[in-house]
Amino acid sequence: MAYSIQTNTGEISGDDGNRYTFIGREWQGTQLPQPGIYVDFMVAGNQAMRIFRISAGPVSAKSNTTAGILALLLGGFGAHNFYSEYP
Repeated sequence: MAYSIQTNTGEISGDDGNRYTFIGREWQGTQLPQPGIYVDFMVAGNQAMRIFRISAGPVSAKSNTTAGILALLLGGFGAHNFYSEYP
C-alpha cells in the first residue's frame, strides 16, 4: 500500500496481483494508511473502495506456549515480543 497525504490518494496491491487506486475518503480506519498493512476492500473498476485494515501482517504460526515461557522468563527484556514479531 502506498498513500500520499499531499494528494490524498493511494494505491493498493490486491491478492489477484492487480493494483487499485483509491482516494482518502475511502479509507475507513482511524489511523492513516501505511505500507505493509493488510486491508480488505471492495473493487469498482480499477478503484478500491471502503478500505478497512484487517491486521498488521500475516498471522504467525509460532507457538503461544513458547511466547508465554519467554514472557515469564525474559518478559522484562521483551523477548516474547521479538519472538511473536510484535512491537
